[in-house]
Amino acid sequence: MRFLCIDTSAGAGVGLVDIDQSVEVLAKEVIADQRRHAEALNELIRRVVKQGSGKELAEAGIETIAVGTGPAPFTGLRAGLVSARVIGEVLDARVLGICSLDVLARQALDQVRDRKVLVATDGKRKEVYAGLYEAAGPDDVTALWGPEVGPAESFFNKSRGEDPFIVGAGAELYPEALPPSAQLADTLDPVVMARIGAARLAREAGGEEVDFSSEPLYLRRPDIHPGVAAKVAAAQKGRLGLLNE
Repeated sequence: MRFLCIDTSAGAGVGLVDIDQSVEVLAKEVIADQRRHAEALNELIRRVVKQGSGKELAEAGIETIAVGTGPAPFTGLRAGLVSARVIGEVLDARVLGICSLDVLARQALDQVRDRKVLVATDGKRKEVYAGLYEAAGPDDVTALWGPEVGPAESFFNKSRGEDPFIVGAGAELYPEALPPSAQLADTLDPVVMARIGAARLAREAGGEEVDFSSEPLYLRRPDIHPGVAAKVAAAQKGRLGLLNE
């Protein structure tokens, strides 16, 4: 199965991945700059798909689109979700919403086995988005709680008894409250998102109910006027005219 993976919860990450009996990374690219990642996203998608398949988006054989649902601030997250939904509709590909904290947790668990992981990302307003996780097999995670938003101190106290491994940009920002356990990468890897998506599709095929909602996890009211939200969606749809090129 060929996955196009998109996440704009912090910067922008795009990957083209084939998963059958093994994971084959065709192409991936990550932009860490959070100031212009929404504007750069569609060119990033085009570039990754062309590099990975040798073809344009409409002919690249994409069957499934995995997209990060946050939590994250409004504008950047919305750009990724709109792009995923539009591409999914045009290609008749299924869209799988995956919590971005789940992906960061799985990345950490690939390196820190047999531990629980507390993921904390930058929630702005001197807060963090956080969740506590444990492994669910080699490619997925289970959220013990979260995602939630609040002061870093509150999540340290909440997880104190679990002695978790602490990772994420939020821990780097507030080390006095959430001392990071190691210098692991806090940039989301879109390939790990594909692994989670494939694992959850397998569970669904086995009869388990799996939530693939692509509704965004803002966790608080966005600081944006509804009219601006409509403009963001319209702009992304317009830029995605690349599907017909």
